[in-house]
Amino acid sequence: MTNGKGPESLDALKQITQKDNYEHRLMRYSKFYSKDGRLVDKGLVVFFKGPHSFTGEDSVEFYVHGSRAVVDLMLAELGKLPHLKPAAPGEFTKRAFFNEKMDLTQAESLNDLILAETPAQLHLANRMNNISKQLNPIRQNLINLTAELEANIDFGEDVQNQQGESWKERMKNTVTRLITVFEELIKTAKKGILIRDGVKIALIGRTNVGKSSLMNRLAERDVAIVSDIPGTTRDSLELKIRMADLNVTLFDTAGIRETNDILELEGIKRSRSRAEEAHLLVLVVAPLPTNVCTQYLINEVDSLLSGFSNNSNKFVLINKFDLMHQDMMDNIRKAYPSEKILPISCHNGQGISTLISILEENVKELTSIEENEMVLSRERHLNLLFEGYEGLQSFVDNIDVDTALAAENLRECVDVIGEITGVISKESVLDKLFSSFCVGK
Repeated sequence: MTNGKGPESLDALKQITQKDNYEHRLMRYSKFYSKDGRLVDKGLVVFFKGPHSFTGEDSVEFYVHGSRAVVDLMLAELGKLPHLKPAAPGEFTKRAFFNEKMDLTQAESLNDLILAETPAQLHLANRMNNISKQLNPIRQNLINLTAELEANIDFGEDVQNQQGESWKERMKNTVTRLITVFEELIKTAKKGILIRDGVKIALIGRTNVGKSSLMNRLAERDVAIVSDIPGTTRDSLELKIRMADLNVTLFDTAGIRETNDILELEGIKRSRSRAEEAHLLVLVVAPLPTNVCTQYLINEVDSLLSGFSNNSNKFVLINKFDLMHQDMMDNIRKAYPSEKILPISCHNGQGISTLISILEENVKELTSIEENEMVLSRERHLNLLFEGYEGLQSFVDNIDVDTALAAENLRECVDVIGEITGVISKESVLDKLFSSFCVGK
């Protein structure tokens, strides 16, 4: 299918089909000709009269056979016609946005729908399509509050309501409720971003504890080099898998140990960086072939837990459990009663299915959103929500001190919602957004 949009699209249709009198939304069979009269193809064509089209402008769709030769020649012939040019990525959707056929969040949801790989991403994209209907009342509430505040500044009256509240107290109570709304939006937006972009899980531990073997087990194929030589993995290995109908990125990181090797040190540095990025840490320890004792493992667990204490979402794997006794595992759990600790063996597969179930449950928990909750799904949304949240907090601090500044805080929050939906738009934001679309959409 080839699209043509804009005021010259009907003229182009008439020239390339050598026919007139096309009716709106009526699909017709036609022959398509080159400028010198040669037959290019036979197919279907439909004309949409603006504003009743995707972009709001006159548009034409050509349905041709999909061979490379036909498509290339068809595009070449269209390119010879006056006032026609190849569309830039996202240009059709951008025109639809500027012609008010959709708002910015609907444009974003369309792109997410096109790029969706999982059922969860598809569902999220469809939910995003109606988010403006939920955000617009919040924006209108903020506009009304701003108008009320400015009126009170102008008239300078401290009128109380039936409950004996002054207008300042009443506005503070309303804004406090809005702060709670923004807190919920921020919480669900973080989950929406994980659904859209994927959950990151990092495997962290010393050299030769079996991280690469574990990676291969989770991938169900050999993706990481496994060796008895310490320090084999010197850079983070990245693998995308599917868990609980969600995209998950696994990171097999360089083993953490004392070393003077420059390349290995850089790998260890990247391991810590991956750990900071990860939404879930899997801390892997294992007994040494020459030191299968409980105290060594307890020391290793303690070292990892203290070294990565900033990430609260983590659990410990004791690998090579086939070399251990059950009482050793019991003693380790007694030493860390509040930690999640799981014994596994990458060698014989013991505990792997349990591990996968635990990972899936963690992924679900990180991304669980109720059907009645509003959810946004992009970093730009989250950044704007933080701006709005901080503006509302500032309003509460300023209303009793500087009402003019408090009014400015409210206006900033109005703009925040407007930027999310596209009521207020910055050219740089639009260019970045629409350039991520595929050509033809």
